[in-house]
Amino acid sequence: MRWNDSFLQWEPGAYNGTESIHVPFHTIWYPDIVLYNTASNDYQRSIMRTNAIVRHTGEVELVSHVMFKSTCDVDISWYPFDQQECKMHFASWTYDVTKIRVTSNQADLSEYSPNPEFFLENFFAEIRQEHDPCCEEPFSTIVYHIQLQRRSMHPVFFYILPGSIVNVCAIFAFLLPANSGEKISLAMSSLVAMMVFLMAVTMDIPTSSVVPLIGRYYLSCIILLGVNVILCVISLKFRHDTTAISKRLGAVTRIIGRLCLLSPPPKIFIDNHDELPTAWKSMNVRISESGPTSSDVQLKALNCESRTLQTLERIRSLLQHKFQQERSDSRMTSESLFFCLVLDRCFFALLILAMVALNLEFFLASPHQHSFEYCPYGRGACPKDFDYDKYEKMMESGQGVSAFEHLT
Repeated sequence: MRWNDSFLQWEPGAYNGTESIHVPFHTIWYPDIVLYNTASNDYQRSIMRTNAIVRHTGEVELVSHVMFKSTCDVDISWYPFDQQECKMHFASWTYDVTKIRVTSNQADLSEYSPNPEFFLENFFAEIRQEHDPCCEEPFSTIVYHIQLQRRSMHPVFFYILPGSIVNVCAIFAFLLPANSGEKISLAMSSLVAMMVFLMAVTMDIPTSSVVPLIGRYYLSCIILLGVNVILCVISLKFRHDTTAISKRLGAVTRIIGRLCLLSPPPKIFIDNHDELPTAWKSMNVRISESGPTSSDVQLKALNCESRTLQTLERIRSLLQHKFQQERSDSRMTSESLFFCLVLDRCFFALLILAMVALNLEFFLASPHQHSFEYCPYGRGACPKDFDYDKYEKMMESGQGVSAFEHLT
């Protein structure tokens, strides 16, 4: 802080040419400028002051080392692509604008060190007059605006990408064979893993009444995984359903299967009344030829041979019925497997599209952009052709304002 005190002026020639002195700050008057929105429970102990520099012109300079802890309204609606603006209000505690009027130079970032979590977009000062209920006159106030943009690489690599990988693994459950028995297990394991990631994310997010963007993302992922489990159950239900597929549904299944680059196995959709194998037909012929004829009337008396023929006829009939039943069951099983395969392929494509749309919406949802706007001359004082990008690189390298003259 710098101010002029007319009671601290002298002629250097009268004091051996002394132009400035250092005195303890508490031995002279100094303005009671404090941080109004402080969050420290021991404000005075965080300020280190030693000596004030007094010049013969009456100019007094008091340099302090302070660790400020202030309140800030944090908006996490777009976390981890959020942008924050924190304000620090400095004003006199007892002197209104008629006694003390504060002024400001440009906000200086010569000692700024880059932060690993936030990127500094802008830093500027603003002079205001704010009213206090205690006094009629307003107080001259200087407000420092600190605009921060969160560096999103850490949450993207450790929260977003693992969640996307879990989603992909869950969707690949539809590529497993229907009779493998691992579809539901993979989907449920992915759902549990997503819940674990959600718990890890909530530990790093400040508590707020607003659901952040990453919270909505994980909620959508959990809903997507829940739909994944339901679709897996539906697919397995058709796999173990013994009801025959109708001809119309079978035709639609074949059309969709071709669209999904799937072709039905040969001889799936066949008639139930197929003929018997050649060996069984020849047995039928032999039985008919060896049966009783008009010339073999005497054989009717032979009960043993007649019973043998009847028994063979019954065996042939049973074999024919069994063959038809097996072909019918085989047809229904093949139809169910192909129908289940087509369903899995359709569900896989739909969920892949849903996951891609979800990730695109997440990455493109934030309205905040990475932009460096700090001007060493003061807000709005830099020329239009000012190279912000080059100066940003110097700021990020830790060179600060000290390198600005070399830049210009």
